[in-house]
Amino acid sequence: MTPRVRKYLDEEARAAGVATSEILSRTKRRPVAYARRRVAVRLKNDGFNHCQIARWMGLDPSTVHYYMGGAAAPRGAA
Repeated sequence: MTPRVRKYLDEEARAAGVATSEILSRTKRRPVAYARRRVAVRLKNDGFNHCQIARWMGLDPSTVHYYMGGAAAPRGAA
C-alpha cells in the first residue's frame, strides 16, 4: 500500500469516525461504505486506474467502476 493510499484511508476514517481497518474490511455499514467510496474516488482523481485502486483496497475492479458512476442504468429506467 502506498503512502498516499494510507494517508487517504486515515483521513477518511477520521472524518467518518470509523477505523481504517473497517474501510478495508467487507462490512456494508453505511459510514464505512461511504468512506471506502470516497477513498477510491480520491485515488481515481489522482490518476490511478480501477485495477490499481481495487488491488490496494482489496476490492473487485467492478466495484471501483461502480463507485466511479460506471454502473448501468437500472432496468426499466428511461
